[in-house]
Amino acid sequence: MRQLKRKAGKGITILEVMVVLFIFSLLLVPTLTVFHKSQQKFALESGVKEILAVLEMARASALHERKNFQVVFGESSFAVYREGKELVDKLYRLPEHIIVVEKTKGFDPVVFLTDGTSQQAGHLVVAHEKSGVKKRLILYNLTGKCLVQ
Repeated sequence: MRQLKRKAGKGITILEVMVVLFIFSLLLVPTLTVFHKSQQKFALESGVKEILAVLEMARASALHERKNFQVVFGESSFAVYREGKELVDKLYRLPEHIIVVEKTKGFDPVVFLTDGTSQQAGHLVVAHEKSGVKKRLILYNLTGKCLVQ
């Protein structure tokens, strides 16, 4: 009778799996860091775009309705008021970890007059709390337009 020789299994050892997982984790850490930074940048840009859209809506409403509109900013939210009394639409909240860090008189509050101009020029600085990245919005009183610097 022939004796059958047993062949050793050709499976993967636990050591090989551990080495592959270690290499994978080394490659994953920088990727997650880049992803996290891009998420923070996106949140800040999203907040700035929302502020710009609401400011433009308030300016257009002032022109259309021939009434003064105010945009009042808090640390992490803002709202639009008709004639300084009546809340228009809703209270807007900035994205998570995005805060207002500086505002001048022109943004405290922003008052759009019936001709589409703003009562006073100024600037507003919003920042991401964790990364410290900032964006400055500049309001021009003669045109009522707001731009990002």
